[in-house]
Amino acid sequence: MNLILQRQRLLLLDRPAASGYRHLSAASGLVQVGETLYVIGDDEVHVAAFSITGDAPGRLIRLFSGSLPRDRDRRKAAKPDLELLLALPVGRDRPYGALLTIGSGSTRQRQRGAIAILNAAGDVVKVSALDLSRLFRTIASVVDEVNVEGAALLGNRLILLNRGSTSYPDTVVLGLDLISTLEGGTPSILFRRTLRVYPWVLPMRAQWMTAHLSSRPSPRTPGTRMRMVAVLVPRSACWMMTSMSSSSNL
Repeated sequence: MNLILQRQRLLLLDRPAASGYRHLSAASGLVQVGETLYVIGDDEVHVAAFSITGDAPGRLIRLFSGSLPRDRDRRKAAKPDLELLLALPVGRDRPYGALLTIGSGSTRQRQRGAIAILNAAGDVVKVSALDLSRLFRTIASVVDEVNVEGAALLGNRLILLNRGSTSYPDTVVLGLDLISTLEGGTPSILFRRTLRVYPWVLPMRAQWMTAHLSSRPSPRTPGTRMRMVAVLVPRSACWMMTSMSSSSNL
């Protein structure tokens, strides 16, 4: 199978970002809404909006108050470390949907997020900051080290991937109650799975591999398992969630 990459556009901005440059230095999440690409950077307090057509510079939309230092080390210490950007479906307070962004949770400063309400044209019209400290306390109770780096929505479930490290190699996949998360409450853990990969044993050429998945089902959802496929390359890995089903269907 051949993977063909095509450049869509450059992430240039109409004014300097927190880094002082007129581009996003770390694009950690992307959502397309109509003809607009919304992109978050982990060292920003804004979300950037770009047209999917043409190369006109993007604009910054504020998510949090205040500003970040231009010095890289000081900015790293103060940044919200936004790693997740998701499109929320239509709801009671979001008639045209919304964007949800969440920090990595690796420090207290990074345990926050924001909801950006969209209008019919897909433009952001209102932003509300979220205190997600209760969410991350819940995550911390079931992982060795908090560092959330991936997410997906599955109905009313928020699926989070807590990335492993050299010290703690297991990547943990968590299913949590979305509504409680959006309300800043303590969400229930609906399931927990552990995914362990070993990128250091791969040869220098990229290979397709299926990673080992060990299940630790929640009492709330007995018999439920997640099927994952891992695409591994040297010193890195990415995961694609392919299905959620009962164990009898796997």
